[in-house]
Amino acid sequence: HIDWQWALPEQENYDRSFCSKIEIIDEKDLAIIFLKGNEGSLLMGFNLVSRKIVWESPVFDKFVDNPIVNNNMVFLASSRIRKEQAGTPALYAYDALTGWPIYVTEFPRDYENQAVLIKIIEEYSSLSNDNSTILLVINKTQLGLTEHNNKELALIETATGSVLWTSKLESVFSLGKTGFLNRINTGNTELLVIISDKDIITLNNKTGAKIWSM
Repeated sequence: HIDWQWALPEQENYDRSFCSKIEIIDEKDLAIIFLKGNEGSLLMGFNLVSRKIVWESPVFDKFVDNPIVNNNMVFLASSRIRKEQAGTPALYAYDALTGWPIYVTEFPRDYENQAVLIKIIEEYSSLSNDNSTILLVINKTQLGLTEHNNKELALIETATGSVLWTSKLESVFSLGKTGFLNRINTGNTELLVIISDKDIITLNNKTGAKIWSM
């Protein structure tokens, strides 16, 4: 049965019927609500006990993807897949408890006629209690030429947005539906093992250096 229900208030410039994602932070009794708009989006913090909106934070980049919550922070990845899409691909970070913007880490196009797709790998953060980093896949493609495809992994420090390392991937790399990640501590080195649709890759999780692949 339904214990209670709540209607999103009307928001100018945002369609309350287009709530594209809700993330729950159980220990804080907080729901992170993401509303899409024509020229931007809106992040909202909603207290599940008081049933009140505790913060709102507008997102003026209209190309951001759905939010990911990690370690009381909200992350938004913003891609550019067409030449006419203005602005720079980026990772945005917000304080999940206050909605306050923390930083923006940009991933500029190498040239004008390039698509840059950024995806946060959620599975990486669930592999360990250490939430100090998040992992991105960055796919750069020359528009109209699919063979000019450049993919890389990027490990980001969550507190500062600094890029700790990047590692080139084969152009056919894809986690797909059957992809698998694991972090293995060997004592001296922590390994990041990635089993994709076509490859098995092992990296040094601290440096990004490739140890072996097959």
